Amino acid sequence: MTKAQRLTQDLEAKPEAVNFGVFATGDPRIDEDSRKRAANIVGMVAEVVAKGVRMPDGRPVECVWRRAKSQSRHGRPRRSGKAE
Repeated sequence: MTKAQRLTQDLEAKPEAVNFGVFATGDPRIDEDSRKRAANIVGMVAEVVAKGVRMPDGRPVECVWRRAKSQSRHGRPRRSGKAE
């Protein structure tokens, strides 16, 4: 059975395959628990797409997903607090 793949890094595109990407927007006003719930929903939706969507010839499609990056109120990625 086909499963959705969570993106953890940039992957090269595979032009021969049809890809669906599922993501959630990150509103900087929401708390971290809400972000985690949104990420869980995104993962569940990606699984439904991966299991249920097929090409006209019956081949499965590829479905990828990624958590939204944490954003500050100014649209810039939040700092982790660790020295780089």
